[in-house]
Amino acid sequence: MQFGIQGSPNQRFAVDAALSNVEQMARWQRMLPSHWTHLAKPGSHLDALLDELPRGPVDLRETLFEGLWAGFTCLEEVASFARQERGSASPPVLTVLRTAMLAGSRVIYAVAPSTKSSDQLARATTVMAQEAASVRRLYEMSEGYRDAGIVNLPPQDQIDERLELAEELLAKRPFFGDAKLLEGVATVTAELLEEIGQGSTPNITHDLLWLFNVGSGVAHGLGWPSQLLWVGSFPTNLPRDFLLARIIVDHAHQLVLEESGIGTGLKAVGKQRNRRRSRPPRSRLLGRLGWRRQPQPDDDALDPG
Repeated sequence: MQFGIQGSPNQRFAVDAALSNVEQMARWQRMLPSHWTHLAKPGSHLDALLDELPRGPVDLRETLFEGLWAGFTCLEEVASFARQERGSASPPVLTVLRTAMLAGSRVIYAVAPSTKSSDQLARATTVMAQEAASVRRLYEMSEGYRDAGIVNLPPQDQIDERLELAEELLAKRPFFGDAKLLEGVATVTAELLEEIGQGSTPNITHDLLWLFNVGSGVAHGLGWPSQLLWVGSFPTNLPRDFLLARIIVDHAHQLVLEESGIGTGLKAVGKQRNRRRSRPPRSRLLGRLGWRRQPQPDDDALDPG
């Protein structure tokens, strides 16, 4: 099964650029501490943010740590297929790519510095509320899981404590779904790229929502993706989506490294990239890749979970 490259040099470049950066992300992963509790260095921006956050059942550092790991490992899986190291089919590739994009987006939304239109503390608290709502759904059925013989749950006293923290947080900060989060990610990412001198940046809201919606349809085994115009073996322009997911996970790593005080982050790397004149800017590249997409089905019909 082909990766979706249809002879376009832009598509070939998109895949090559994404593959090269997956190797860079492996180096960044090695810069991270071995455990999430050591993620924020004293005096760092992330350390200051943690002091302002409300209590919740999941520490924000754990969300960031696992989000980076999920995004990186998922991109590694797609990269393996792109290198033709092994074959795959449309459902696993798009499901994994969707996971990478969502994981990286959630990290960006939580830790990106405050911009002209969004506040970092409010965004980070919203991500904590997402975690609280998700873990509450799981733990509210803990008794039934234990009766079914499932042994992976923590002790009941820890479950009770985390349920109490979840209720406390959700009473103050209602959460919203991933589709709305992606709209916020698109806005804050565009503003960050503009601030570091990446040039004019397109509104990537529809690019993010397209991958989310198509990936949801495929992941849930729905029939409507077969009605789309296919590029090669996929109901989407896969090289473009691979590059987009890579950009999101790339910026997620850089932001965490900078905000946590661990290493070089987004601003410094952005300045280095501005000197690389031989490659077209990402914003222009994304705009030139592939055909215009079909209208997207409503998000609520795609992700019943």
